[in-house]
Amino acid sequence: MIIDLTKRYTELHRRYHDLEHPIEMITIGQAVYDLTDDQIAAIWYHDAIYVAGDPLNEKNSADLFMRHYQHRWTQERKSHLDVVYSIIMDTKYHIPSSEEAKSVLDLDLMGLGDPFQDYWQSAKWIREEFHKFSDEEWNKGRTKFLESMLDKERIFWTDFGDIYERPARINMERELQLLRNGTARYV
Repeated sequence: MIIDLTKRYTELHRRYHDLEHPIEMITIGQAVYDLTDDQIAAIWYHDAIYVAGDPLNEKNSADLFMRHYQHRWTQERKSHLDVVYSIIMDTKYHIPSSEEAKSVLDLDLMGLGDPFQDYWQSAKWIREEFHKFSDEEWNKGRTKFLESMLDKERIFWTDFGDIYERPARINMERELQLLRNGTARYV
């Protein structure tokens, strides 16, 4: 399983959703939240299958987790399968279905609140992952994503995440403005 996950996270098409992403989430998550085994499993698997633009990434990743673990976990741990599966699925729209999901979602999105230079580098890496899409398709999809995030009453769900809320909104509004006035350059 570890070898399979490592191969997946080191696929050549990945630039942002690579091995560093779950490692950073777990490292920071352990320091801030003292993550549960379920949360750690969800973090490792949430982007295990990643094809830019595929709406089934989260479902396919959650299904991969189930294939890897449903026959391995003891009867006592079987109830945790649904918890991990749900957290992974929550990463699709970033709306938590449980308390455990809140910290995972905040860790997944914390880069949105980075200093703009780092935020922009992440956006450029994501654009590289979407290299098969034309600039027009990318701009339309990215605008839709940014608008949907900014329309949310809240992006982050925990006290830790609260520190990222305002900077994330500022970064996304800035990128959205660049997209709208045609000056966004992702290369």
